[in-house]
Amino acid sequence: RVRSPKQTPEWEFEMAAKAGFYRLKLGIESGSDKVRKHIGKNETNHDIYYTLEMCKKYNMVITLLLIIGYPTETSADFKDTMDMLEEIKARNLDTVVEKIVINELYISQNTGLMEQVDILDIHDVGNTA
Repeated sequence: RVRSPKQTPEWEFEMAAKAGFYRLKLGIESGSDKVRKHIGKNETNHDIYYTLEMCKKYNMVITLLLIIGYPTETSADFKDTMDMLEEIKARNLDTVVEKIVINELYISQNTGLMEQVDILDIHDVGNTA
């Protein structure tokens, strides 16, 4: 999980690299702060860029995990995701990204999102247990 520089200082990346850590999957989910906050993730795009910078510096490769179709996602939120990916490329951080996995949303039983299906007016949520 992405954390702020304060929560994951550079020395932790350095120690991880020295211990042989070289591959990481990051569930960033969206480039939209609003969508991430609804999911329960409070990291910012700045935190994401910092994490990628540290991984690049310490020769770690990344798989980015994104969600498409989150119930609160708007066209503007989707644009925020595209803008974030463009910024990753502009900062030359795409060289650390091995792949991007884009998943459509599925709602699992016993999750915060499942508890909100009525509030968010989500229909046809099958038994995903």
